[in-house]
Amino acid sequence: MNDGQSNPDPPAPPTDISRGVSESSSESTSQGLGRIAIRGTAYVFAGQIMVKVTALLSLWVLGYYLDEKQFGLWGLALSAVALADCVRDMGAHKVLIQRGAEFDELGSPVFKMGLAFNIVAASVLLAIAPVMARVYDDVVIAWLIVIAAFTIPLQSPVTILRARMSIDLRFKTMTVITILAQFVKNGSMILFAVLGFGVYSFVLPMVLMVLFSFAAFRYCAGPLPKSRPLTREHFGSIFAAVKWITISSFFGALINQGDRLVIGWFQNTETVGVYFFGFQLILSTVVIFGAGMVSVYMPTLSKLVGEPERQAQAYEKMVRVSAVVFAVVCVLAVIVSDPLIHLLWNGRWDAAIPVAQLMSLSLCVYLIGPVAMSFVEAVGRWRLRAALMGAEMLGVLIAAALGASLGGLFAIAASISGVKAVVSLAQCLIAGRLAGLGAWPLIRAIMGPILLAGICGSASYYGFAWLMHGYASWAVASAALVLFSGLFLAGLYTLMRPRFDEVMGVFGHLIPGWASRGRQPVA
Repeated sequence: MNDGQSNPDPPAPPTDISRGVSESSSESTSQGLGRIAIRGTAYVFAGQIMVKVTALLSLWVLGYYLDEKQFGLWGLALSAVALADCVRDMGAHKVLIQRGAEFDELGSPVFKMGLAFNIVAASVLLAIAPVMARVYDDVVIAWLIVIAAFTIPLQSPVTILRARMSIDLRFKTMTVITILAQFVKNGSMILFAVLGFGVYSFVLPMVLMVLFSFAAFRYCAGPLPKSRPLTREHFGSIFAAVKWITISSFFGALINQGDRLVIGWFQNTETVGVYFFGFQLILSTVVIFGAGMVSVYMPTLSKLVGEPERQAQAYEKMVRVSAVVFAVVCVLAVIVSDPLIHLLWNGRWDAAIPVAQLMSLSLCVYLIGPVAMSFVEAVGRWRLRAALMGAEMLGVLIAAALGASLGGLFAIAASISGVKAVVSLAQCLIAGRLAGLGAWPLIRAIMGPILLAGICGSASYYGFAWLMHGYASWAVASAALVLFSGLFLAGLYTLMRPRFDEVMGVFGHLIPGWASRGRQPVA
């Protein structure tokens, strides 16, 4: 189960991650890209669970050492950083992955283009820092933006080396590096907060994480591509695609960060802080799982360019498996949000509970969006990707404005999470149409697990809430989680047996000796 090598030997330890392209080549021949995608998804999923645990730990500490205003300041600063970061390397690394066979020729020109764009992005941030400080009447925002700006050019070599490993389908290695980088970030956030760095505990770890990522990817992926001149032909060929990727990235930044800028216009900084806290706790899962999935799905689907039938089958299977996993994540998050937030912070952040719960409800559909986008990217439809992102961006900003102007936190969270879910479902259907798939099979693939999870979750939670009336909320939630897990697995096995086997195939890659006991993961 190493990065793409198929042999009877035991799996190598995760730290043994310095192998080359031949690994993925032999795996592709012997087991097929579908198996590689499933295996890569399993690695990413397991890795992101570990990352989420450490992120929750760091948020728990920061929730004690920082107040609502400090969370609000960082939320506003991060929004500005994300808007400039959207032009980071102009998204050229996605073109590099999609045209993986041309890596040796395009690697160096893409790196040079990316570095130039990154320097421009950092310069833009330095210019808008004082403007943000004046608009929101706090100079701390400016310093947060300045520090973050210097990390953008440092990411240039990391994106190229990551692209090389994506092309080689070395998902296990990438997962290990990602986990370690997040450990560095979250661990240093805790350290800085305890040492009294205040709101700067958010931004200083970004510097450490970028430096670690460069060292790790350089060691595992090897040196940067051999220097080649950036010719006019190279620039024209790459820019034809990246102009749409950049537009999409700008829209994506507004989708993920612009809501706080809009809310800050209508509401005070403390309200932004509470919303941002709930966002970090729940909806940040979208970034973790979404980015992880795209890092697996997009390069895998790109390998099937020229084989539209197999590509469509792979996309449909990705939607089916993802829908089951996301339905479980959604219900688990809804059940634990209330007691977990109250217990971990002793009631200090109870105002964020409705935000967390509403966003949890939208996760089951919203997380399908990155799956759909990975297919659109794999077939090189960058203009369509930009149009889809633009529609989502408009929906989110309008929803944020309506929620913030007409009501409080509940109205804001309800309007934004609702729009995100609807748009993501539309993205999935549009990508399916590109693949030649009908709308009904995809809707059934998504809604079946969601309905099953909703019924099992409601029965478990409200049943125990009635039976255990008077018990602590965490005890009710714990009992509900156990019953929900059993009911959902039984329902999935009974009503959706093929889906059950597919999901077990994914997790089977994480269990030593699974195949030897007679259960073969689904190809």
